[in-house]
Amino acid sequence: LITRSDPFTSAKLMAVKTKPDQPPVGQSAWAQPVDLGFEAFDTSTPVVGSDGTIYVNTVNTANQQAFVQMPGHLQAISPEGQLKWRTPLAVASFFPPIISRQGGEDVIYTSTEGAKLHALRADGTEKWQISLPGTVGEGPTGSPTVGLDLAGENVVYVPWGNGLIYAVKDQGNSGKILWAQAPGGKNNRTLLLKDGVLYATTLDGGEGQWVQVRSFKVNTANPPA
Repeated sequence: LITRSDPFTSAKLMAVKTKPDQPPVGQSAWAQPVDLGFEAFDTSTPVVGSDGTIYVNTVNTANQQAFVQMPGHLQAISPEGQLKWRTPLAVASFFPPIISRQGGEDVIYTSTEGAKLHALRADGTEKWQISLPGTVGEGPTGSPTVGLDLAGENVVYVPWGNGLIYAVKDQGNSGKILWAQAPGGKNNRTLLLKDGVLYATTLDGGEGQWVQVRSFKVNTANPPA
């Protein structure tokens, strides 16, 4: 979990024991929290890779100005609580990244306010990035969702504030936009993929109005459990 007492305090990543076989339960698992700097945002949520590495998107709010996009970082922390690397993002992401396996290694996907989808390797180097057309002035409305196409390759689905859902295929060294589909309302949160059907919640009529759930079929096999 990430803690921050006020905008002038450095954010901390903490690990708390929850298993009875790792007493004392409820106490810190690390000698000291990981200092994330003055960058954590209130939607930051840690995600964990297959080797136990913890990934966190952070936003640099030091020189925050109205209508000015802020930079940030994707940070990786070891299971023991040591900072492994920090990869800069020219424009930050306000949502957690997502991790998927490809070719026997973890791939981290994150969508940023700069109208881009990034794919990074587990060592922090970038595999590719792709600009999403028609997204100027809008940002993502949730984290990416990953499924497999019928050939077993990753397809990343990204909900965006312009009302479109983008499907981007990971081709190894590049990303390819397969399609952009409008679910019939303003995307509200992260998508859910199950049994070849993509589910999206949408806002109709603006904030505070009806929220609906829409679904449509996509050409994908079932994602890993």
